[in-house]
Amino acid sequence: MVNKRPINSEEMSYLLHLVTLATRRTFVEDEGSLWLHLLSDYTYDECHDAMTHFLKTEDAFLTPQRLASTIRARRRERLAEADMPKPPNGVSGQEYIEWLHGQIQIASAPPEAPQPQTLESNSGEEPKQLPE
Repeated sequence: MVNKRPINSEEMSYLLHLVTLATRRTFVEDEGSLWLHLLSDYTYDECHDAMTHFLKTEDAFLTPQRLASTIRARRRERLAEADMPKPPNGVSGQEYIEWLHGQIQIASAPPEAPQPQTLESNSGEEPKQLPE
């Protein structure tokens, strides 16, 4: 199943907490709300995958734009590597388009990310909730 739900404030708080642990960078409360607004078109799974990839491979200062660019690049990579099935026989043009869009979503989806409530931070502090 492909997660289509946009990232929420609890998940964004958790991801920014991970960045703080990994880089010792701190975020003010308003900054977290801005990140949530700018990344609201993406899912938690996509943001988690891109942030983890970015922190493992990049030295650059992490911004919402860089994270969004990483999400789009990771989608393209997964889609290029996907072994797309053959379309079903006997479908109409509209049915084919719907099938194709579904296959693209499945192929470009990141792996399911661990949920924030199931993980504990190394610092012993829990991430603060962002205002809705």
